[in-house]
Amino acid sequence: MTSKKIFFPPSVAKAAFITKATPGAEPLIKIGAAAALLGMARVTVRRRVADGSLPYLRIKGRLYFRKSEIQGFVEAHRGNHGG
Repeated sequence: MTSKKIFFPPSVAKAAFITKATPGAEPLIKIGAAAALLGMARVTVRRRVADGSLPYLRIKGRLYFRKSEIQGFVEAHRGNHGG
């Protein structure tokens, strides 16, 4: 069985990704990729996870995110610079 790798723009190329495990399932991205998409430091992403404002999955102790949920977070917080 081969898996299809998902690639993102060079701005997030350094971050590692999980491949699709189930056909039709949305791939998950690791914290580095989420931070790059959000324009935040990894520690800030962890703070948003801790305060409950950023949806995530924890698998074997690691944080993973759905790209669609990251994009939704960005849309919901666009123009909200006050925290």
